[in-house]
Amino acid sequence: MWPFGSPAKENVALIDISSTSVGAAYAVLSKKTAPHIVYSVRIPFDTKKDAQANLMWTLGAVSYAMATKGAPLLRKSTGNGGVHRAQILVSSPWQTAVLHIESIEKKQPFSVTASMLSDALAKAKGNDAAVIATVLNGYETGVPIGKRVTRAEIYVLSSKQDTEVWPRARSVIRQFAGAQVMKPLSFPILAYSILRRTFAAQSDFMTLRIGRETSDIAFVRRGLLAGIETVSCGSDMFFKAAQESGLSAGALVSEHDLIDAEKNKKLGSKLLEAKKSWLSCMRGTLADTAAKGGLPRTIFLFTEADTEGFFKRLIDTPELHDLWLSDEPLAVSTISSGYFSSFVKYAQTAPEDAVLSMLALFAAPSS
Repeated sequence: MWPFGSPAKENVALIDISSTSVGAAYAVLSKKTAPHIVYSVRIPFDTKKDAQANLMWTLGAVSYAMATKGAPLLRKSTGNGGVHRAQILVSSPWQTAVLHIESIEKKQPFSVTASMLSDALAKAKGNDAAVIATVLNGYETGVPIGKRVTRAEIYVLSSKQDTEVWPRARSVIRQFAGAQVMKPLSFPILAYSILRRTFAAQSDFMTLRIGRETSDIAFVRRGLLAGIETVSCGSDMFFKAAQESGLSAGALVSEHDLIDAEKNKKLGSKLLEAKKSWLSCMRGTLADTAAKGGLPRTIFLFTEADTEGFFKRLIDTPELHDLWLSDEPLAVSTISSGYFSSFVKYAQTAPEDAVLSMLALFAAPSS
């Protein structure tokens, strides 16, 4: 607690823990200016290591970089190397998120009460639960309590962290982010919050973050988070196909761009099998959502830079495209490093990073 209110500027540590890499940054936030990132780092996982070993080794390397390189730059930029807050993003498989929509409908008008929100929170599954939206008589309402309606929908997002990994990860993060309360954010709520704000005219869209063994999906309809899914298909199956064919994962990406490698005789049938498995896995999830109300035609894709083109084309292949019941191309936007450059400023020596930019925007105080 600051004795004289909130500081005019805050030093905030941003951390992104995914299943393919760990990214972190020091950002300076204020109400009057755009977020300014003075230092950023992202270290990819070693595809040969198992998941937990990857996470802890990479997180340790990021922590060292933040402490030895980032902290001096933060101190030089602000005159203060201390961190006021930490904003942490944890994606699957280290965290699972569940969306629960509590619907209350009566013939006669009723008043929305605090106990209704509490009851909805109690029904949510997970360690951390929060009301992210309330819709009264079909309209989203920021202050629902006391309003008289005939129908209320309470959107609750809950999350649960991996009990083995999260305590260890948190202790490493404290080495460069201080001892603040650390409540990890889930990727669907981050993407939903930032994309609907920065693309206000786009009320229906889908976000897809490709992980190593899992991928996170969020569906947004009429500006509201309508569903989230974690699917057991990621980039790892393609890298394994390359390795089983005698190629390194690095060679596969850098020399063939994956999609062209399907035509390479060295790969044989392994990559085709991986492609069929990935499409089948993704189709099962998307088909369920399509049956409930259709799929958004706009897709925001988050993946590693060297696989962006591959997954962008894979999503629009006939095996998936027919779920949209139209031959028109999908609007697939890959969220690359400089996507939020007009909203977040970076120091000249800090590499731009789309997810860290989103975290900075999420953590920034409202003006």
